[in-house]
Amino acid sequence: MFAQNTKEPKEITKSRMLLSSPETVYQELKKYSESQQGKIFRTCDEIEQALFCRNEKLINLGLAQYAGCKEIVIKLYADSNMPEVNPQDAEFARAIKVACLSNQNILSTIDKESIFDVRELIEETQEILAAVEKPKRPDTISMAKSKEYRESRKLYSSNATNAFSAISALLTNPKIPTDILKTLYERTGDFAEIDTDLWLDLVSISSDNQRLSTDIWGGDGYDFGLADIQYAIIKMLETAPLTLEAAGVIYSVLKSLDPYHSRSFGNAAIVLERWKAVQSNRENERIEKGYYSDRPYIEEFCCFIASLYGCGQDKRKRELGKPSDKDIVKRCAYYGRSVSSMKPKQIEEAYEKDGNIFVLAALNNDYILLSTEKRKRLENFLQKEFYGKYFFRCNQISKRHDDFNPEPLNRSIGSYYRKSHETSEELRKLESFEQQYEAIKAEFLDFKNSIILIIVIYALYYLFNHFVASS
Repeated sequence: MFAQNTKEPKEITKSRMLLSSPETVYQELKKYSESQQGKIFRTCDEIEQALFCRNEKLINLGLAQYAGCKEIVIKLYADSNMPEVNPQDAEFARAIKVACLSNQNILSTIDKESIFDVRELIEETQEILAAVEKPKRPDTISMAKSKEYRESRKLYSSNATNAFSAISALLTNPKIPTDILKTLYERTGDFAEIDTDLWLDLVSISSDNQRLSTDIWGGDGYDFGLADIQYAIIKMLETAPLTLEAAGVIYSVLKSLDPYHSRSFGNAAIVLERWKAVQSNRENERIEKGYYSDRPYIEEFCCFIASLYGCGQDKRKRELGKPSDKDIVKRCAYYGRSVSSMKPKQIEEAYEKDGNIFVLAALNNDYILLSTEKRKRLENFLQKEFYGKYFFRCNQISKRHDDFNPEPLNRSIGSYYRKSHETSEELRKLESFEQQYEAIKAEFLDFKNSIILIIVIYALYYLFNHFVASS
């Protein structure tokens, strides 16, 4: 595996790795794994097999997380499920399991099934959670923001981290087999029988998976797996329980998507009416405001859905929604999905009419962001709460369009963008320095141990000669 990434002969690499300290080997495994990201097919390597035979804990942890040989990872994963008497051994076994599930080299998005037992992971999560007292889910967003709920949630999260660590590693792995996410969102297969609270927790965890917005073929082919995930998300909109809690979780998933991959669907109008009913069922309670606007939360959620998927079609299969519609949800369908008909002046008019809801919907429109003039107009209305979303969308577009500069056109917004990227770059450099330091330290320790061994041998030789001479 290493020799494929260096001019060094495989025999030398193998000997070097077998003689290196566990710390050095771990860093080499990590470095090689990072260089292989984006490749779909990998082969097993004799160097990995030789390292596995060393049976060093740190090396095994590195192999679990970075190896390209499925057989090794499966063996390590199976060993991690063995009962441990010593608490430290049990903790290490847990770390091995999480490392295996987060390995991006042995999982493949084109695999139909996972090499890991998802049902077993769910049951393990349920078993650990059963021993943890879970706070009652809030009925309103204001309750969710209350100090009491946040403290109880924090305590629960701390206690439940161990329960979710393994399945979270799998659900956030970008190389997760498509069928796992598909069945999760459709609530079928291994996820069919789990209770709603756990299902929502798992859907929420999956929203951090980059696979939701990544075309593995980079535009060179049709990513059927990504399409399956998109259709499963639509199915989730059609079948998920009608609660604010479910809306919040699904909203987090929708915000992780790339609108470029979203497609309108025939019963979008039915889905929107379905979710509007959540608000109408809560007329006697205080109306909760949205994340980005002063509009009711469910209305903002429906507007976001419409900006991604439209709001239905007429008999001629033309998409509904125009800026003059009385229904703000239909207006947002136009803001998010109009191809090129929206003029720069209409952007100003739309903002005057709908404020932040317009901005939220327009950020899903590639055609607005790809037009320098329209993008300038839109940036004039961006408030700070939109900066993260705006940077996220510009970075998505820059991956598809080489000539698109993700840096904002507005100077003041651009300074925020540069600061965020400088911080990320500094952290990346710091991590690189730390890795180099650990590697140098490990090499020094190897050298130091060799020197000590030589000194000891020389001392023994001297004492032996002195003993012989005195005899």
